[in-house]
Amino acid sequence: MKKFITTALAMCMVFAAMAGGKETLIEQIKNKGKVNVYIQFAPIAHDPGSATGSTSPCVASKFKETSEFTEEYKAHSQKIVDLLNKQLKLTELALGDLSTIPVKSEMNDMKIYDWAKSGEKFFGLITVSGSYKATASTTTSEIENALWIPSRLMFIEMKDNGGMSFIEQTSLGTAMSEKKMSTGCEKYAYFKENFPINDLLQKFQEGYESKIEDFALKQLKKYDKAQKKKK
Repeated sequence: MKKFITTALAMCMVFAAMAGGKETLIEQIKNKGKVNVYIQFAPIAHDPGSATGSTSPCVASKFKETSEFTEEYKAHSQKIVDLLNKQLKLTELALGDLSTIPVKSEMNDMKIYDWAKSGEKFFGLITVSGSYKATASTTTSEIENALWIPSRLMFIEMKDNGGMSFIEQTSLGTAMSEKKMSTGCEKYAYFKENFPINDLLQKFQEGYESKIEDFALKQLKKYDKAQKKKK
């Protein structure tokens, strides 16, 4: 999960600090006329760590196998964009097609997109990643295993030098399974069997619906305040 988020935020290797300029996010979107929102589902990978911050006993046993998100998750792509439009009181947001974006490289079965060569100047990006967590218990000598599915929304403006300016960004929630204990470090087959991806589909939906509502309320307040100042 950490690697995916880091990579998503480092696509062009050059960043600017978050910026909003004089216009609010809603104003910028309205002025663009149409803004694509791309949704990237990253492979679900093993993430051995420790709840205490110390070295996890499972780091040396990290497996390379990954799982792809199911079509049931991907079917939510249009629903998410429609919900953003509805909650932000917009019509300008459209679901973008990632297959049209040049691929810069691939790492751990995940495509790294070359946004500097995409032709996009202002766009939304939603990252959905997953982690097979294996953390050392703080109370016993056992390993705590779980599946986490975090999502994040970013609105990005491309700079002339190829850098990226993050206009707004927010979490869209993290769907988490119940923990299952084991006496040792488990392999891919264990996680595949014990943590079916679709078991978290409802939590995934509830998470993004709640977070988008909260995000929209904040953006609408900023927009309303900006409009009052113009009167």
